[in-house]
Amino acid sequence: MNRLLRKGWMKAALAVGVVAGVVTAGQAVSSYAYLTLNMPRELVTLSPRQGTSILQVPVTLNSAVNHEVMARYATRDGTATAGVDYVAAKGTLTFPPGATREIISIRIIGTNVYQDSKEFFVDLTRSSGAFIGEGETLVFILSSFPPPNISVGDASASKPPSGTSACSFNIGLNKPSGAMTTVNFVTKNHTAKSGVDYVKTGGTITIPPGSRGKRIDVTVLGSSVPGPDISFALVISNPLNAQLGRSLGVCTISQPGG
Repeated sequence: MNRLLRKGWMKAALAVGVVAGVVTAGQAVSSYAYLTLNMPRELVTLSPRQGTSILQVPVTLNSAVNHEVMARYATRDGTATAGVDYVAAKGTLTFPPGATREIISIRIIGTNVYQDSKEFFVDLTRSSGAFIGEGETLVFILSSFPPPNISVGDASASKPPSGTSACSFNIGLNKPSGAMTTVNFVTKNHTAKSGVDYVKTGGTITIPPGSRGKRIDVTVLGSSVPGPDISFALVISNPLNAQLGRSLGVCTISQPGG
């Protein structure tokens, strides 16, 4: 858009007092003054381990002007929830003549367990005295705690003379978590063989927030043939929102006459 056309467009916009729905009617606006909400457009903050912390989001004018500038702002949920992860905020910033920087303060709510990363938005919704250039920023809240360890324990079972029994493995976290945790699992032959001594099993388990673990039952196949104890393993891998602790659990199967 050339300079003359741009100047005419600006005058027409100011005549009705609104440009892109962000300028208050009747307010004089500098052709060159615009507001920017936090550059770059993403912020990262840590969730405090207790209480609340203050996140400061800067709002700047590209240049000083000789009149007052006002900007309304508001927070908006993403995966983070107001009242749970942060305190909702809205209000008006006032730039005195000559000022080029003001701050929006937002409270981040603490937690005492590991949490998956979450995000929310801060928006400039309306302005007077300047246009809104960049009016949205994304805030990521990261956990102050490391993720928990996930491990699998050993188990045992008796081989029935007929039918089936179960070998039960416990897969658990070493501490509570506020995040959804998943991990893959699969059985592996040792002296016990799948299809003969047990049923091969695999998949993914999900541990919901606040829970400490899950149980995996592996079917043991019956036999009347005596023999020594045999074993197979359950291996876990690829955890999400957890670190891998003990990754292999052993099931010992007692056989008839063993």
